[in-house]
Amino acid sequence: MTVKQPDLSFTQNPQWIAERETHWGPIEGFLKENNRKEVVEQLKKLFFTGVIDNPEDVREGFAILYYPLQTAEAWDYLFQDVRLNPKCFKEFMNASLMGSYNEKFFLDDEARLRFFDYFHPATYQPVIKSRVPIGREQKIVQIEVDRFEILRDMAAKFSQFLGGSEVPVIYYRLDYFFSFLDEACDVMDVSNNDKDDIQYFANNFLQRYFKIESDLEPKNRGEQKAFLVRFYNHIANNPVHPSIKAIWQKVLDEHD
Repeated sequence: MTVKQPDLSFTQNPQWIAERETHWGPIEGFLKENNRKEVVEQLKKLFFTGVIDNPEDVREGFAILYYPLQTAEAWDYLFQDVRLNPKCFKEFMNASLMGSYNEKFFLDDEARLRFFDYFHPATYQPVIKSRVPIGREQKIVQIEVDRFEILRDMAAKFSQFLGGSEVPVIYYRLDYFFSFLDEACDVMDVSNNDKDDIQYFANNFLQRYFKIESDLEPKNRGEQKAFLVRFYNHIANNPVHPSIKAIWQKVLDEHD
């Protein structure tokens, strides 16, 4: 079933246009660094109206980022575009998980969370499917999730957060993160790089738990503490794999 274009009549509202103008300046400067004048003009029209006069001038995926409406229905409409390469869906899925897109694309935290929820269920699922057919063949895209790759990437994001970075999108979807943790198998079975990373992050988070008051950055201290407490309690009280539980026990023994 073809998804119809959402109602964009709000783009004619003078107040909305004025607010949109305040965001366009930095975006325009960013775009001019790597795009021809004609492309920037096309993207400006897309940004303000949702219209692309010459689709060939706009790289695939740009419409997802600069469309005036940032909702599931709008993304359904855009992803069904036959010009999109299906791999674009996976790239956006990974980006939504890591919160890779900043204020140049998503103008508020709610939009970032909607983008995350568009791709990811509330808890881990081994296969993620596109909501609409994508690409010239108009097929539903199915992505088999690499549990350890995603777990490693999310853990790295939390490590940056504990080091003083902004609160990541995944912080607001901790059920998803911990359901991944529950599904992880023997960390000794994965590649050496993934194994070392996962072991490092698990050990680091647990060590920080025992030094919460002294080892946290003042910025976002409350959120940092909440994450560490939940991380410790989750491993202590849930049937995570013995290889992860062993890391927890080793750290616990060191602090007895």
